[in-house]
Amino acid sequence: MSSAKIKWLALILMIVDHIYYYIPNMPIIFAWIGRISFPLFLFIMVWGFYYTKSKKVYLIRLYIFSLFANLIFTLTERHVDINYNYGKSLNPNIFRTYFTTCVFILFVELYKKNDKDFSKYLSLYICWQITMIVIFQNFCGDGLFNNLQFLNALGGTVAYVEGGLTFVLLGVIFYFSKDNKKLLAFNYIFFCFIYMNITLRNFVPRFTRIIENKVDVIGELLRALFEYILGLSPRSTTGFSFESLLFNEYQWMMIFALPIILSYNNKQGRKYNKYIFYIFYPMHLCIIYLIGAMMS
Repeated sequence: MSSAKIKWLALILMIVDHIYYYIPNMPIIFAWIGRISFPLFLFIMVWGFYYTKSKKVYLIRLYIFSLFANLIFTLTERHVDINYNYGKSLNPNIFRTYFTTCVFILFVELYKKNDKDFSKYLSLYICWQITMIVIFQNFCGDGLFNNLQFLNALGGTVAYVEGGLTFVLLGVIFYFSKDNKKLLAFNYIFFCFIYMNITLRNFVPRFTRIIENKVDVIGELLRALFEYILGLSPRSTTGFSFESLLFNEYQWMMIFALPIILSYNNKQGRKYNKYIFYIFYPMHLCIIYLIGAMMS
């Protein structure tokens, strides 16, 4: 399959997934189907980053659209909060995941090339991340341009990225194993297996609980690190059971994206205006969100 076909398929699956999340009383199968979407988008994105003529321009575009999406989401949420008292939030911003993934890919490439400035750039990046996250966490407000989601998008931080650094890691794995389909398949299956075991066996809540019993403050910091940075919830599930596999922690179903990923033929396919997808993402989310709010 060409990248265009995979992208359109992922887009349809994404719509199904968001319909389940925002529209009341949708069947659970919508969520199962939707698990396939994000890995497909991530896979095509890393190939796009590889083929792009200018990685700098690619990064800037992702950054600008991450800000645009957050502004649209904030405006939409304010309207819904006032008029509908709707309970769900427009938090996801896939552009921030893309942006962070590309930054990490560049760091890995610098490391592999033994670039003499690698340590300097990495140190500056870590210092920037810590400084910005602490400032934003303590000085965010209720204004349109100083809410927490927008501030983290503005600062390009790794906090509150959709999927967390866990799925940023998946994007990096995609990039550096993309030319070897056997290695790609192994890495992806291994990632899905580890992710499933971490979530279903309650590794994170059990670990943070042990630390909290010893040092409460560190335990709270670890909870925040897992949830808002790594994208792994510190909340307990019902454990490794058939019920959890199907109705609670069903993210493992993203494994079914693998055949589609392996079908990629390194061809672009029919050309479309690339900005269609950039605009469609926040627009369709807001429309589904508002429909769900009115139905609630």
